[in-house]
Formats: sequence, C-alpha cells, structure tokens
Amino acid sequence: MLGDFARSVDLRADYWGPVSLALAAVVALILLWKVGRNITLRSHALLVVSAVAITGLSAFIGNNVVHLVAEGITLPTWLWVGYVSLILLYVIVLVGTNWSSRSVPARGVRLLAGLVALGFALTATGLGLNAYYRGYPSLAAALGVTVPTSSLDEAQAGAQSHPFDAGNQSLAVAWKAPSDMPTEGALVKTSIPSQDSTFTPRDAYIYLPPAYMTSQRPLLPVLVLMAGQPGSPGDWFNMGGVHDILNTFASEHQGLAPVVVVVDQNGGDWSNPLCSDTSHGKVASYLQQTVPTWLKNNLQVDTNHAHWSIGGLSNGGTCALQTALRAPQIYSAFIDMSGEGHPSIGNLERTIAQGFDGNQAAFDANDPLTMLQKGRFTQPGPAGIFSIGTKDNANYRKDLHTVYDAAKAAGLDVQWNTYEGKHEWKVWEATLADSLPWLSKRAGISSS
Repeated sequence: MLGDFARSVDLRADYWGPVSLALAAVVALILLWKVGRNITLRSHALLVVSAVAITGLSAFIGNNVVHLVAEGITLPTWLWVGYVSLILLYVIVLVGTNWSSRSVPARGVRLLAGLVALGFALTATGLGLNAYYRGYPSLAAALGVTVPTSSLDEAQAGAQSHPFDAGNQSLAVAWKAPSDMPTEGALVKTSIPSQDSTFTPRDAYIYLPPAYMTSQRPLLPVLVLMAGQPGSPGDWFNMGGVHDILNTFASEHQGLAPVVVVVDQNGGDWSNPLCSDTSHGKVASYLQQTVPTWLKNNLQVDTNHAHWSIGGLSNGGTCALQTALRAPQIYSAFIDMSGEGHPSIGNLERTIAQGFDGNQAAFDANDPLTMLQKGRFTQPGPAGIFSIGTKDNANYRKDLHTVYDAAKAAGLDVQWNTYEGKHEWKVWEATLADSLPWLSKRAGISSS
C-alpha cells in the first residue's frame, strides 16, 4: 500500500519548484531567528563566506578534478549545495552554542532540532533539484522503490520450444492474440556478463511482451536501450515508465512489441568508458558481440538483424549512435535521445588523453561526427531518429543537430524530432512512444 501511494505522488508537477523554495526559505528564516540572537553580524557574514567557499571548492573539484559528468555539474546544483552548506553551518552554531552549560536533555532537544532543520533543508534541496532536472517522476522513484521483476527462468516457464510459424507473412498479418495471452508483459532482471575482465556491467532489464508469454512464441524483434550517465539500466523502468509505454503499445498490436533489453554501457553511475574498446573496458565488443550472442542463446527472438535496433538517452544516446554506425549489420536502426555531440569526459583534449590513452585515431574511430563526416562508418549505415527537448541545453541542441546534419549528408535515412521539455524523462518517454510504430513497422510487427 505504501508503494502504491509513493507511486501516486507525481514529483514532476509544476508546483514542486515553488514548494521547494518556500520550504527552503522557512527553514532558513527559523534558523536565522533562533541563531541570530546569539551571534554578531560579523559572525553571520563569516558563515555566509564559509558556505560560499565550501561551494566554490566543491564545484571546482567536481567539474575540474573529478569530472563527475562530462558536461559538468550545472549552476542550479551548486546553488543548492551552497544553501545546504549554509544551513549546516547554522545548525552547527545552533547546536554548539552554550553546549557545555546545557543539561543533557537540553542538549538532546537542541541536537534533535538541528537534525530536523537539516532534514527539511535536504528535502527542499531534493525537491528543488528534481523540479529543475525532472529526474524522479514519483516519490517511489526518489525513495528507490523499484518495479517488481522476475528471473528469466520464471518468465519463460512453461513455454513451448517451437516458435510460432508465420509462414511467408509478417507477424503483423499472421499473428492473432491467443486466449492464453497475458494482458501485460513480464519484466526480467538478469546478468549479461562481459567477456572482458576490465568491464563489469550491471544487471540488464528485459521486457518480454505479452505475445512472448504465450504457448507458441512469435519471434519478436529486439530493441536494446541504454540509460544516461549518471544512471543505470533500471532507470528506464523505475524512472522512465517504459513498462507502461510498452504494455500500451502491445495492447494495441495483439500483444506484439519489441523485446526490449536495457543494458549497461558504463559499469557504474559515475563511470564513462566512452562506449568504445579501450584500456578502460571493451564496451564496443560487449554491445556488438556479447549482448547479441547472449540474447540469441537465452531468448527466443527474431534473429534477422534487420529487425534489431539500439537506442539510449544522453550518454546512452551517443553510445547507441556509435554502436549503430560501427555495426549496422547488428543494429539496423538507432534512436539517439538527447545525445552528446561527441563521446566525452569533459573536453576533447581530456577525452583523447585519458579516455583513449592519447590515441587520436582511436577517438576518430569512435566519434560519430568524425565517422559520418569522413565516411568511416560501416556502409550502408543504419536508419535512425534524433530527438531532443526544446528547452534542453542550447549547446546540447546545437551539437546534436550538427550530428544529425552530418548523418543526412552521409546519406543515412534519419529523422529529427523535438519535444517540449528539458533534459528529462518526459522527452525520452515521448520519443520512445513515438518511435515504436516506426521501429515495429520496419520489423514487421506493425502495419502502420
């Protein structure tokens, strides 16, 4: 029941931004009222300067030393970091003032009050950041309440070994939903291990459509998806709502939909091996060889790679394009959602020096723009969709459109779609929902 309530709380509603600011202001004002009577104006100024210094140092380390994300952590995050730093300093003053002269119960009350204030400040910060970045769609996602999954053996139990025979017809024509077909697809969490010891992917999530769960399975096409960085495969289901999107599509197509496999291209929230075969991990080999082989060995799917596609968001969108350009014989189509202009860990120099061990040729062989402009992709190349939010970062929009223009100039069959929104799930959900008919028609499971 608690999980259902948490899922019902929509954290993407517009009012959460003002709510976060109001809560932050209330916490700050109460602390100023409680602490202001005991310290001088000079002390207030020192606290503010200290918070600014802490925030500035954190921003410098995060964006210039550690490089947590390729494009750098943006200003709104650091403003909230500054706010929390200031609140923390005021809480320390609140709790520490006259500490030795207070009784033990009084100390406990003051400490509890400080922790409560800090807790409300962190809550305001979380709500404010989510209102800006639109990351968590619900309270359940924010609290880490995940969608239920099953094992692969459980999901495939009782299935016949002989797939549905469509003859010379496409599944869109030959398939009729049988009476034993479930109303929803199954969600599986399983390991797809790498053959390379330097790259350890996290568990994959696999959506098996209702038609797959019947006594005779139609051989369905495959769509491989990837999340962004930071991010993990489960984000597509726990934050992105792809389960509902796929179930809706299947309900409109006799239970048919792609088998969707969300894999890990990074190996960790803050890792970025640049979707390439480097000293940091053989990710290209994993996506182009290991994953396809595993899917064919463990699932009953359409083995015609003209019906396979790959997609992703942000870092995953860049990786999807890289992979499709290198191996269109495996993935004949791609969906690049809000992808970067280049594989990157901050800037070009750092990316080549650290990501590709100083090898310019290795970077060029894995950079989509270079591959397209110089014709160094595997011919004839994949078809694809580029999409981005109309309010996404201006440089992101410009860079992705440059790659789209290069794809068109190189003769690829590509589309450019925009959606209202920023770098957020509602854009990626809309892209996936709009792309499914196109992908499914290519794969013969939909006639329109």
